[in-house]
Amino acid sequence: MKKEDLINFTFQKAVQNLKDEWITNYESDDWFQFIMGLPESEKTTYLVVIFHNQVMNGGLHQYFINRYGQFAYKTIEVLKNIKAKDTSIILQLAIEKINSDKLAPEIFRKKILRQRLTPLYESEELWNQLCLLDERYYDGDENIVELLSNYLRQPKNQKL
Repeated sequence: MKKEDLINFTFQKAVQNLKDEWITNYESDDWFQFIMGLPESEKTTYLVVIFHNQVMNGGLHQYFINRYGQFAYKTIEVLKNIKAKDTSIILQLAIEKINSDKLAPEIFRKKILRQRLTPLYESEELWNQLCLLDERYYDGDENIVELLSNYLRQPKNQKL
């Protein structure tokens, strides 16, 4: 199976039971809990694909504005698991800039989910800092598709 096909197949398995109302409900943790309850390979695929697509489409700012940033801390973990060290560092730096008040991860997650982190919507300085991190991601040497497909091909992750 080609790399892209393997990733797409695993992503489709991850989202097959994801309900739209969970994603559109800004007060519920159902979306987060569903993703966290997926088998590890599906969860990893979902988090990496969403992160990559959001950043490539509109940058880190979009990733957080569209509420996918609620998964940011877990995404750092899975990026490390697939050996995307540089990308995990970029996301960690983004979190540090956005979460300048050093909120606990769960509080930060809920503020992202409910779109209540004011600097994301009002700070041009934060926007500019995130744009610099976007450039670092775009210019990076890590091939996320390659790293994720290698991860999925490991025997321990082949529960497809």
